Amino acid sequence: MAKKDKAVEPVRTTVIRMELTSRSSSEVDSVCSDVIRAMKQIGASYSGPIAMPKTKVSGDDGPYYLHKRLIELDADSRVAVWMSTFSVPETVAIRCLVVEKVR
Repeated sequence: MAKKDKAVEPVRTTVIRMELTSRSSSEVDSVCSDVIRAMKQIGASYSGPIAMPKTKVSGDDGPYYLHKRLIELDADSRVAVWMSTFSVPETVAIRCLVVEKVR
């Protein structure tokens, strides 16, 4: 008699995907290090930062590059409280998405 394979249930987790963008790579890296330091202090899981390809943009003051980093944070109450108090320089833009991941 053959053994039946047990179906493995996929694990679903909710994460907050932060995309940080700036003209200055040093400013974006500084904010990334602040995020990682805070996640270590509160004991939350994170992934990244992942450097995304820079984008050349033509603006009023000539062409420039946008530097992007991607960080994923566990979506739990500690992270939500931290995000409500977190501040960044005006030159760094942050876009946050709540994503459900299946592993």
